Amino acid sequence: MEAMAVPGSGGRVTRSDLVDCLRRLADGEYQRRVWVERRYPPGAPPDNLDRAIDLLMIHTSLADDPGATMGWLLFDETEARLVADVISAIDDVLDAVGTESPDEDYLLAPEWAAVLAAARTAYVAMAGRSG
Repeated sequence: MEAMAVPGSGGRVTRSDLVDCLRRLADGEYQRRVWVERRYPPGAPPDNLDRAIDLLMIHTSLADDPGATMGWLLFDETEARLVADVISAIDDVLDAVGTESPDEDYLLAPEWAAVLAAARTAYVAMAGRSG
């Protein structure tokens, strides 16, 4: 699968980037440790919720038309639906909390449980498929 260009960054989003993003969104313990407490894994770059949102909603067309990324980031309509479910759950949290809150506020929102569940479902379905 080809990578998609990340506008304005010179970088490219790969399927591996997407799957890793879903892994981070599915892992509440990781989110607390890294996004809130800022205890980053050794050698890993700083990470936060903004990075995940940027990948899903800004740097790709996943938020507007996940099906358009088939052949680049997604294999099929099932994966497109699963990623759309994650984005929808994130949208619900953004609607409830706003867009300028600290990461911890999002993680504490009752709506965040749906993000964890949708991301976990998408991650499990996509992680085992190579690309």
